[in-house]
Amino acid sequence: MTDILQTLVSGVALGCLYAVLSLGFVVVARASGILNLAQGSFVVMGAYLSYALIHQARLPFWVGVVIAMAIVAVFAVALEALVVHRVTDHFVALLVTFGSREIRPSVVPEGRVLTLAFGAIRSVLSDPAVRRIFLIFGVSFLANQMSRPYVPVVVEGVAGTGPGLASAIGLVMGTAALVGGLMAPLGGWLGDRLGFRHVLVGALALGGTVLALMPFVPTVGTLAALAVGMAAATSTVSAMVFGLLSTEVPADRRSSTLNLVYLPLYAAGIIGPALGAVVVVVGGIPGPFLLGAAVFYTGAVVIATRAARGSRASSPASTAS
Repeated sequence: MTDILQTLVSGVALGCLYAVLSLGFVVVARASGILNLAQGSFVVMGAYLSYALIHQARLPFWVGVVIAMAIVAVFAVALEALVVHRVTDHFVALLVTFGSREIRPSVVPEGRVLTLAFGAIRSVLSDPAVRRIFLIFGVSFLANQMSRPYVPVVVEGVAGTGPGLASAIGLVMGTAALVGGLMAPLGGWLGDRLGFRHVLVGALALGGTVLALMPFVPTVGTLAALAVGMAAATSTVSAMVFGLLSTEVPADRRSSTLNLVYLPLYAAGIIGPALGAVVVVVGGIPGPFLLGAAVFYTGAVVIATRAARGSRASSPASTAS
């Protein structure tokens, strides 16, 4: 029972974190008309400055934090006033804010924030294709969130409780995941050549295979290799989802759709850890991994089936008949 409560609290905390991040996007977008995707860079900049001021310059903790916040704020204001505010070319806006012309609408909507937000959600979710893409994105993240809290437990079962446990967990959870994430551009390259749906099916199948094998491998090195595959699969799924939304959603709704693309992740971030805790109680540590694998495989089969039906419907033979 304690484990379930702890996981529930962890899931709610993760969902609150996503909510705070989304609130930052909304505030910036409402104030400037631009969905600035560089916020994460400012957060990292503040973290490094705080570390340097506190641990290198030996300043008191709160003094270092306040100074770092002030430096980041000045830098952000200067970037907005000197660069972003003057941008008229969309390609330059891409480089400045890590966004695209679709994220900066030509006409900034006006009205109450809640009214605009609910109107945008209704407009986006009224499209069946968008609902399907959002559902696939959400359930893939759900599968990952169900199993991810128990990866350190699997590592402990393989490496033991000796002095090398921390480094083994860091290898699997950190280094390997980072390497896998860096492979996402390869997924984009394949998507351009093979089609976004084909690569999405392959990424979902890879994620399912990795989760099915992860609780049963005998060595930390194998776990790390699987973690690389898992990170590559999830990052490729995200890239393919953005690709599908950018190419298949009509231009008049593309901006609002891309702005709401993380909506299914907020729900999955809350539900996933809680569901994983329930499954662990029933089926043990392998349970969340096997259920997550089933979710990945189901998504792959659904997308592959729909893609095959679409190909048959658009073939000349089908058209002639």
